[in-house]
Amino acid sequence: MAVDLSLLRGSEITDRFHLTGVVSVGATATVIDGVERSSGSAVTVRVVNPALCSDPGFPEEFRRAIRPVRALDHPNIATVLATAMVDTDRGAAGCIVTEALTGGSLRDLLDRGRLLSPSQALALGLDVCRALHLAHSRGLVHTEVTPSKIMFGDEGRARLVDLGLAGLLGRRAWIDPSSLDNHVVRYSAPEQATSLDPSSAADIYALGLVLVEAVTGSVPFDAGSTVATLAQRVDRLMPASADLGPLAAVLEHAARPDPSERWSAESLHQALVAVAPRLPRPEPLPLVARSVAGASTSELPTTRAANEPTLGQGQPAPGRTEAEVPTSDRGAEDSAVRAPAVQDATGEVRISRRRPGWLLPLAAGSAVVLAALLARLLLVTPIYVVPDLRGVTEAEAVNTITPFGWTTERLFERSDAVPTPGTIISTSPAAGVELAEGEPFTYVVSEGPTLRAVPDTSGARSSDAETALSALGLTAYVEPVYDESIPVGVVVSWVATDDPTVVAGTPVEPGTAITLRVSAGPGPRTVPDLVGILTGPARARLVDLGLVLVEREGDFDEETEAGQIVEQNPAAGELIERGAAIAVTVSKGPDVIIFPALAEGIVFADARAELLAAGFEVELVLGAVDAIVSEVLIEGEPPEVDGIYPRGTQVDIVAV
Repeated sequence: MAVDLSLLRGSEITDRFHLTGVVSVGATATVIDGVERSSGSAVTVRVVNPALCSDPGFPEEFRRAIRPVRALDHPNIATVLATAMVDTDRGAAGCIVTEALTGGSLRDLLDRGRLLSPSQALALGLDVCRALHLAHSRGLVHTEVTPSKIMFGDEGRARLVDLGLAGLLGRRAWIDPSSLDNHVVRYSAPEQATSLDPSSAADIYALGLVLVEAVTGSVPFDAGSTVATLAQRVDRLMPASADLGPLAAVLEHAARPDPSERWSAESLHQALVAVAPRLPRPEPLPLVARSVAGASTSELPTTRAANEPTLGQGQPAPGRTEAEVPTSDRGAEDSAVRAPAVQDATGEVRISRRRPGWLLPLAAGSAVVLAALLARLLLVTPIYVVPDLRGVTEAEAVNTITPFGWTTERLFERSDAVPTPGTIISTSPAAGVELAEGEPFTYVVSEGPTLRAVPDTSGARSSDAETALSALGLTAYVEPVYDESIPVGVVVSWVATDDPTVVAGTPVEPGTAITLRVSAGPGPRTVPDLVGILTGPARARLVDLGLVLVEREGDFDEETEAGQIVEQNPAAGELIERGAAIAVTVSKGPDVIIFPALAEGIVFADARAELLAAGFEVELVLGAVDAIVSEVLIEGEPPEVDGIYPRGTQVDIVAV
């Protein structure tokens, strides 16, 4: 909450300055008029809100922040005369005494509904660039370049105020960005929205937005709230406004989202100087002075002193002599030297230019020459050199060429050399060619890289197919598939991974994924269950599966039929390759024998020997060994000749 420090009126600071009246009370500081006792000079005193100074370490931080600023001596930076910690009714507060700045701020001017012309904004930008160049060269970053921080002295020259103090207070405020006032955030750089410490590039971004607002009356990306405003400007180019005229491209460059792509203070100054010849001479700013210590309103001239420096500490722009500075820049400093100011009925300042007597004969003598030159300028169409736009975004290119007034045509192409969509491939005429205002100018915008026709890789070796796709910038993925006829490693078929409708010859983007279905040979076979079936049907099943049956003779088995499979290896359900063998054990069935035909009149001994040889057991139930066999019985019945009986069947014989 703002603190009312009006009780300080009439107080003394450091026994040197006498306070005379509160000018304004803000959230962070109160501005008070004062007078230096020894000289009687007017001063401006800023007293920081005591609530912001309550941290025990603040006094030391305050002195450390302002100390390097006191060492600066520049006509566009408010001169710090003294600093102190003062006691108020709300506690101790930091106090900064500067030269009196009674011309108000740029914020005051805009709040009165007064916008700047592009020429006036350019002249103001040159002043602030000079201030920032010196500050940045000394390692100082302002961190809060806003219209409120650009103030004017009683002679109308712009000063940057709160250098050092803004950074000190800002470090505390940015801990919680949502707590910041939107009038501060609306000039903040995108990197500050991502909690990065502001660098000198953040000052340039803020100055770019300030100058845009000064001409158009609105701040780009201002969404009305702190959080929304910060979010709006991340990774976004500043939109160009026709109201900016030739300043559009310069300010777009200053307010780029990437800090590394922005101008420095020095390069921004040089860019503004380069643009100056294309703008008319600026009119004086309509500043209205306020009196100090109750004095009446006075009028302020807005031109600079003749010996004012152009950049840095009393030095012309690097690489230029004073004579090389364009007249639209230098003239703003020289044209109204010591010109008195008068106030018209509206209360706005107008400069009354007093012409030296010796100038009149010279002016009369050169009037004809000047008139001729002016006529020539009015009749000659402006000519501009085509810039090199290759590789830049279309938005940046349009910002650059819009002020030239060419009749533009946009074409689209695909290009491997410039594969990023939306960037410039080429221009016609090419860079470096001179082109008059109104002449045709064509630029070609990239739609992306050149499309590739997908080749048909079916039947090719996998390695050859991958090489062919890679050469076209396509991405190959191999998917093994089983195939009964195509050799291993040969492409069976292919498909565009993300678009199955793609066929051979279809144009696609580089990087498109192509899946190659490559033969892994015949698929594995599942072993069937062969136990319990005869070898004939089992062999037929394996032939259909491309497998081989290998028989192994088994034993006699009273339970199984001869030729029936009783075991197999591999077991049923296992996977084996095509052509593999399955070994089976085949039962010989029950062990049986055939009853032989015995000769008529055979003696027992011979019959016994023949039956034993056939596998029967023989028993002589009656008679003698050498007697003739009269009766043969198996289980009480005569056996059948060639009849089948189990091995070991007993034969009973009667021999008499």
